[in-house]
Amino acid sequence: MHPLIKNSEKEIGATNLISKEDWKHLSQDGTGLELQEKAIKRRVNIRRIFIYDGEEMEHIVGLYNLAKMQANIGVDVKFILKKTIESNMSVQDDLRQMERMLDMLITDKESIFLTEIESSTYVMKWAELRYDEKTIESGVRFWERAWEMAMTMNLFEEKYSKAIKEFSEK
Repeated sequence: MHPLIKNSEKEIGATNLISKEDWKHLSQDGTGLELQEKAIKRRVNIRRIFIYDGEEMEHIVGLYNLAKMQANIGVDVKFILKKTIESNMSVQDDLRQMERMLDMLITDKESIFLTEIESSTYVMKWAELRYDEKTIESGVRFWERAWEMAMTMNLFEEKYSKAIKEFSEK
């Protein structure tokens, strides 16, 4: 994933199911901040949708903490409930094309990095980088639809303020 961010020229659209605790496996600093910050300085527009399960409060707070860190360096972030996007009829064909993987990174609409996430633990199982046009187009359509449906960080904070406060005090 590092070279994808490092070599991007215009835009990165990503979804994220992995919380801050799991990002330690993906980047040297455990947050992806350094690479994203360098890309933003090169004028790459980075937008990330955090996909969460409404039942797992600890996971919600982990995603929120990562989103907050990324937003602070200039990443545009939004949140969407997993079942909302999975059940949306307008994205079903695109999800099939992407083998129902929700965690992705699309760079400059030229490549898509798909990550399979264990549904019960949210731990990465495997990932695949694809350059085929059909999968990229499906990913872009899916991502754009999810972005339209997703809520802003402010709305997310309002909705989950109790959980965020409770887990922050632990």
